[in-house]
Amino acid sequence: MAELSEADRLLLDGVRRGDAEAWRQLVSMYQGRLVAFARSSSRDPASAEDLVQETFLAFLQSLHRYRGDAGLETYLFTILRRRVIDQFRGRRPAESMSAAVEGQLRSRDPSPSFYVKRDEDITLAQRELVVALRAVVQGMQESQRFDDLLVLELLFTSALRNKDIASRAGVPEARVAVVKHRTLKRLRELVAGSGSTDSATIGTLPDDQSLAGLWRDYRLGCPKRSTIGGYLLCTLDEPWRRYTAAHLDISACPTCRANLDDLKAQTHSAVGQRLCERILNSTVGFMAAAE
Repeated sequence: MAELSEADRLLLDGVRRGDAEAWRQLVSMYQGRLVAFARSSSRDPASAEDLVQETFLAFLQSLHRYRGDAGLETYLFTILRRRVIDQFRGRRPAESMSAAVEGQLRSRDPSPSFYVKRDEDITLAQRELVVALRAVVQGMQESQRFDDLLVLELLFTSALRNKDIASRAGVPEARVAVVKHRTLKRLRELVAGSGSTDSATIGTLPDDQSLAGLWRDYRLGCPKRSTIGGYLLCTLDEPWRRYTAAHLDISACPTCRANLDDLKAQTHSAVGQRLCERILNSTVGFMAAAE
């Protein structure tokens, strides 16, 4: 997915000013696809609306930290995914945060300044790799090498062997190895060209910030919502139709499948309106404070 769109930027500017109508529009725009994701991912589908309500509340609480490096939809899905994980672990968000803080207090690791410097370095490396990955994806899209893009996505999102990836993508096994080799080579070239991050960092990031983690969190292989809509309406050109179908069915991307379900269900249903009002009522205090 691309970085923050101009439409989202305008909505966010309104929300930061305490504009209630901008907040209503933002909630109405994203709630349906978030509910669809929560229903398909949660161990308790009946709690989907609660998870989405918590997601929007957490979004407002963290809005001052949101820089727009990732699109607004991606950011909201990331918050929701963490809520779902907390649910599977049997913890409430506050409890998990408390446990994390207590763990830091009990730690005998090096000084806080060590971690600040380390985290700054990782953040820089992460940004450079996201830029590089986006360039790789864009190049594949522009040249319509969608089979290679599907292979790359499966390499990052599955734990399959090369021959199994080849079988799913419908390409020779040798092609999987070629795509992997060329992608890593291109990433190292792009990172080295940036001049700010060592290309060796590509293989040394923590698990949640590895290439696979960045691919997932920034949804780099995901088609736009409008593309999914075109797929639903059968208006896409054949190369894009095949890739979108594979992304939905073979990669089984949960966020894009949630978008598809949301588009099918028509977000402005009576249930959607009821949830929208519930979210707006639960966040009214935060909006009032922003005025």
